[in-house]
Amino acid sequence: MVFDGFRFDSGLTLLTMPLVLEDLFKLFDKKSENYLSIRKLESICKYFFSDGTELTAYSDINKLSEEIQAKTNENVNSVRKYFDYSKQIYDLTADLFLKKSFSELSSFLNFHSLKTLFSVNKIDAFRTMHQANTDFFSDKRLVQLFDRYTTYNGSNPFKAPATLNIIQHVEYGIGGYLPENGIADIPKSLFELAKKSGLISGLITKSKILSVIKIIL
Repeated sequence: MVFDGFRFDSGLTLLTMPLVLEDLFKLFDKKSENYLSIRKLESICKYFFSDGTELTAYSDINKLSEEIQAKTNENVNSVRKYFDYSKQIYDLTADLFLKKSFSELSSFLNFHSLKTLFSVNKIDAFRTMHQANTDFFSDKRLVQLFDRYTTYNGSNPFKAPATLNIIQHVEYGIGGYLPENGIADIPKSLFELAKKSGLISGLITKSKILSVIKIIL
């Protein structure tokens, strides 16, 4: 839907970790930029609080920290400390949980995986996300803002482990992105990749693929 110069998709509206897509195209000796145009967002979204506070979630951590200091009772240093904490969780867990297969024993028998298993305290697995965020921030608006990241996988911040605070680094440390024509560009580009790689038979038409994409989105 297009309204007042803006297009609204019915499904997902944010892309994170575009390197995953790039790696997929590399498997076929292709470059993702030849199929898909992706840009990094200057701001990811805007938060509106019941007290009238409006906070722009800039994709750049330094700019976001300054925005938070200007709009809330928190300071730049506390926000940066929080993102350092989020990055630490990512650095300790990404190799095992995002890049390895749990069905293979070799995924656990290597230096990085063993380091993760022996650093369980540092990945903040023994308190909830809400408890961790409350310890970092005194401003309830910030606690509410960062608690909402459990929505990425439908969890409850009052029950989910604080390890999920890894998500904040993914969105702000790595950044939020958007394909030029919306998230629908991703399955369309994968269709073109599959077609040119000989993975799709002539019986499956582009219109059929796009109709499925439309239903999904």
